[in-house]
Amino acid sequence: MPFLGGSSALGGTIDEKRAEAARLQTQIDAQAERIAALDRQFDSARDKAGQADAAVSQARAQLADADQRMAQIGVRLSSAAVEAYVQGSSVSFLEQLATTDGKDLSVRTQYFKTTASGQRDALDALKAAREDLTLKRSRLEQAQQSARSAASAVDGQLEAVAKAESSQRNSLDRVNGELGQLLREEQARRSAEALRKAQLAAAARAAVRVSTPSAPTSAGRAEASPGHTPPGGLWTCIRQRESSGNYRSGGGGAYQFRPSTWESLGGTGRAEDADPATQDAKAMELQQRSGWSQWTTARGCGAG
Repeated sequence: MPFLGGSSALGGTIDEKRAEAARLQTQIDAQAERIAALDRQFDSARDKAGQADAAVSQARAQLADADQRMAQIGVRLSSAAVEAYVQGSSVSFLEQLATTDGKDLSVRTQYFKTTASGQRDALDALKAAREDLTLKRSRLEQAQQSARSAASAVDGQLEAVAKAESSQRNSLDRVNGELGQLLREEQARRSAEALRKAQLAAAARAAVRVSTPSAPTSAGRAEASPGHTPPGGLWTCIRQRESSGNYRSGGGGAYQFRPSTWESLGGTGRAEDADPATQDAKAMELQQRSGWSQWTTARGCGAG
């Protein structure tokens, strides 16, 4: 239900503002959906980054443990070498070492290799495992960096979309404000035009008004002046509720003007003694000056 007609001088501008506001609202709704999707992506990327961090930490701990075990085996190898050299496997072997001329070094070496072979096998296995762990850590660190980059990229998109949405909301607030101002101006223009016409009609009626007031009809209402057409719409409802539409109703006529209010509008005598056109004009003037709140019945008639 358009509030203003398309033929209004401001109608085109108001329609344009309404279209612009609708377009901005559509954009904001789309941005909100995009933000929700990016939020889900960011949560997923952050979870993956956390998992990568945990995996890298675990790989580093495993490498540290491997290094420690390798160091321990190295110490044991050194101890085994000393022990093999000092104690040997029998007294005869020690005696052989004691009387050696240095040419039996290969015998000692072979003995040491035999004694420490188990330790060396464990050390070789640890070295292989450490190489695997080093490769695993490198890959995990790459995955970690990739996950962090993905989370950072989504976070950047979220920030950009949020800024765009904020700008669009500001634009929508501005457009709605401009639209409201245009609607108020158009309403004021229409009310002023209606008041002007009522005042012109009142002046015309006054020129041909008879000296004696019209007698009330059997329904208690004053007969209208010749050619008088009361304002319709809300005014019809207000008159009916205030005075049953009787312009001669005691206490202020059709619109039940208070004496002080009637006087502030330039009225003389009592409002109910004025002709209907004058009462109509004064009612419209009062509405322009003070709004619909001057009549307690106006809200029930649909006035905002």
